[in-house]
Amino acid sequence: PAFRLAPDIQYVRDGRFVGGPRSGRTTLVRTIAAGIADRTSCADVHVYGLDGGGGALLPLAGLPHCGAVIPIDAAERADRLLTRLTTEVSRRRALLAHAGLADVTEQRKRAERGQRLPYLVLLLDGWERITADLDDIDGGLLTDTLCRLLREGPSAGLRGVVTADRAGLIGKLPSLASETLLLRLADP
Repeated sequence: PAFRLAPDIQYVRDGRFVGGPRSGRTTLVRTIAAGIADRTSCADVHVYGLDGGGGALLPLAGLPHCGAVIPIDAAERADRLLTRLTTEVSRRRALLAHAGLADVTEQRKRAERGQRLPYLVLLLDGWERITADLDDIDGGLLTDTLCRLLREGPSAGLRGVVTADRAGLIGKLPSLASETLLLRLADP
């Protein structure tokens, strides 16, 4: 399954949802975000999103857990979000290394309630559009930053939830997501 229980709270595990048009990819991501908001405290999970679709993730910005949902055509805002998340992941990795901790789950077990690091969830709806648009900026630097976040973020508490079409089965994405849920595709 693409979502599981963490030792201390319910959260979304890294996952990619691959399917054809109108297969429910965006609905699934919205449902996951609503589930996070329903089952966890704002102190435990912070949600961010890049919307490569038609704006279907934008209503999630109203959730108290949500820091930002950015349409992919807002390149400057996408850059700021990815920079902020990269800085936060680096800060957390240094903090965990200094404390001799393997990951955020271990930190949360040992820390006092008010000192626990929240999980970060990055929703990416429309991988193919997001990467195509980000590839056009600074020679693909933002796409590289996004891939690095998905690769290095899990130990620092960053979880990626990605939707994609058939392109999600090839290229960089398969190595960046720990689990895949295959939805209906247009052809066998």
